[in-house]
Amino acid sequence: MAEISDALAHTIVQAAKDVIKHEVNFIRTDGIIAASTSPERIGMLHGAALEALASGQVLEVEDQTKYAGARPGINYPVVLDGKRLGVIGITGDVEECRPLGYLLTKITEVLIREQWLAEVRQGADEYRHAAVRRLLFGESQDQVGLSELLRHYGLSADAQACVLLIAPARENDWAQGGIAAWIPELLEVSDTPLYAYMFPDRYAILLPASGYAAMLRHIRVLAERERLCAGIGTLHSWGELPLAYRHAQLALQHALAGGQPVCEFQSLGLEMLLSQLPQQQRRDYARHRIGLLNASDRETLRLYQAHNLSLKETAEALFLHKNTLQYRLDKIHRTCGLDPRNYIDSVELYIALLLDDEER
Repeated sequence: MAEISDALAHTIVQAAKDVIKHEVNFIRTDGIIAASTSPERIGMLHGAALEALASGQVLEVEDQTKYAGARPGINYPVVLDGKRLGVIGITGDVEECRPLGYLLTKITEVLIREQWLAEVRQGADEYRHAAVRRLLFGESQDQVGLSELLRHYGLSADAQACVLLIAPARENDWAQGGIAAWIPELLEVSDTPLYAYMFPDRYAILLPASGYAAMLRHIRVLAERERLCAGIGTLHSWGELPLAYRHAQLALQHALAGGQPVCEFQSLGLEMLLSQLPQQQRRDYARHRIGLLNASDRETLRLYQAHNLSLKETAEALFLHKNTLQYRLDKIHRTCGLDPRNYIDSVELYIALLLDDEER
């Protein structure tokens, strides 16, 4: 147990004051008053507290002239797990203060233990975050080996894993704290304790192969319900997670661009290659080929390609006569110079539409 901070001492004093209705002081192990309901006493030496600490016993003071800086009242050493952490005192008539001693010590003990548990949790969170960043980016400030690190979290170094990235479906849909509420649920499903917040608006979960199928089912339902997008990278050894992280980024990028809740990197085809191109090149490619087409033209092209360039099926999907559809395809050809019915031209148009969807 570390020394009691002045901030915690102040919290203890204020909590005790609200219940006890007497002047309350918290004195550090060096005998200096760290917090008091009488602010003018803060920073003064408290002689009675030093004696109480030395003896480990409750010290009652009836004559304020006997101890430097002390007033009549009772002083209780604060002892937790065998360590003396300070003294808390009640100022007033000893007979009135004595019955309040047990209550005061319990208030103090509860507050200190709550603070200690919070520090333990914070330390565990910091260690977990550092572990995730080490696995994803190779960042490390210690000499702990990979196998030892994984063993600490109950994970097998021989297993494979991937990365799940989660982000809001639209910018500012929810704040960073929104997804945090679902983390315990997601960790239980994914069979892993390793996750981290990734600036500015996403979370990364390191997903063992054993939890992949269950997580995929679960995240699809959650993504639809909570308006989020998820990208899942391919499975690799724990030592190759930087590659898995890049794959998850590409999958998430595709999910966000296409307005779909969940995207697995392994399901990407041509989109995977296109995502490697610089943004300006992607934008230029689409603009030069379909930049002059209106929304109706582009929707006609998408349906035509979705129905494997079948005039009959596309016309039925659009509720058009085949001749009307032919007229629309001719118009597209005249407008952009590429004929959707020509194989090579149709491939260029297909790629341009993929890039157009990504930029929207």
